[in-house]
Amino acid sequence: MDIATGPTPETEGPTVEDIDAVDGRLDDVERTLTRIDAGSYGRCEACGTLIDDAELATDPTAVRCGSCLAVDEAGEPEMAVVPPTVG
Repeated sequence: MDIATGPTPETEGPTVEDIDAVDGRLDDVERTLTRIDAGSYGRCEACGTLIDDAELATDPTAVRCGSCLAVDEAGEPEMAVVPPTVG
């Protein structure tokens, strides 16, 4: 720390917010790996439809399709979980 200017981001180290963000991201990755192992990766947890490849390319840890995300962002009630159809 420079006594004249006080602490800087380079000398302080990570903040609690930084650590929480990394922990949250790690949790997302672990849940994604579990979904891959279970065979449910790429399916929306809310409605069971396939999540668009472009959405997964943007966020490989996505658990909701674009339609369900739009409903979530609009503040509407959450959709009932529908199991995916096999076949």
